[in-house]
Amino acid sequence: MSPRGRVSEPGRALAQLTMPLAADERTGTPLSVDKVSKRFGTEEVLRDISFTVAPGEFFVLVGPSGCGKSTLLRMIAGIVPASTGSLSEGPVLIERPSRDRGMVFQSIETPLFEWLTVAQNIGFGLAIQRISRRERNAKVERSVAMVGLRGHEAKLPDQLSGGMKQRVQIARALAVEPRALLMDEPFAALDAQTRLILQREIVRIWRQIHTTIVYVTHDIREALTLGERVAVMTAGPAATIRSIHDVDLAYPRDELSPEFVGLFRAIQAEIESEVSKAW
Repeated sequence: MSPRGRVSEPGRALAQLTMPLAADERTGTPLSVDKVSKRFGTEEVLRDISFTVAPGEFFVLVGPSGCGKSTLLRMIAGIVPASTGSLSEGPVLIERPSRDRGMVFQSIETPLFEWLTVAQNIGFGLAIQRISRRERNAKVERSVAMVGLRGHEAKLPDQLSGGMKQRVQIARALAVEPRALLMDEPFAALDAQTRLILQREIVRIWRQIHTTIVYVTHDIREALTLGERVAVMTAGPAATIRSIHDVDLAYPRDELSPEFVGLFRAIQAEIESEVSKAW
């Protein structure tokens, strides 16, 4: 037991995880999606989508399979252009990819360079920016520590587990110090236990760096475990935002609490309704 008036290290870590982030701690960038639509040829994939992500917010997108969640995330990244409407990062229109918006993909294989070590993969974006070797090494070391990969810096990707490969992806995105982190179902290809571990880790990292996160998932439980707000998309084609739920629950989330279960059932009912319409 800790002496009276003192908090143990585990207790302090738990308190930091449970307490909400104050407004002045949130150093990420606001992201705005304003009346955005997207067509591929004659097919309208997304229609009239609008929402704003606050600086430092953890915002999650869920919806039926094929509704365009990943397409919308790539539009926020600047990889895919909008057909109509506008997207912005603060006062700046999003018209192309930017190092201020880091991207983490679902695949655990193709995003990594197989011929580069863990440290070299993480530092790749910094090398392109021509950051000095000394500064690059410091940033890589910091990112390695943040995702728990110390001792694995010299390994090649084929020597890593799936979970470790995804940690490398996250570390590479964090190394360039983005103001927003965009994550496209990053844990979907992993086994259930590894997913649980990395879900806890991404919350820890987010609360440490206070950046803005937009996270796409098809898993309602994952969405409620991670997000401060969860946006539910309608079924495609011409998908849009059906609702946005505030998740006013302390971290780490208790999946058995009445509040968590109530939100889960509400979102599940909305998605099932959308799937039924698509059928």
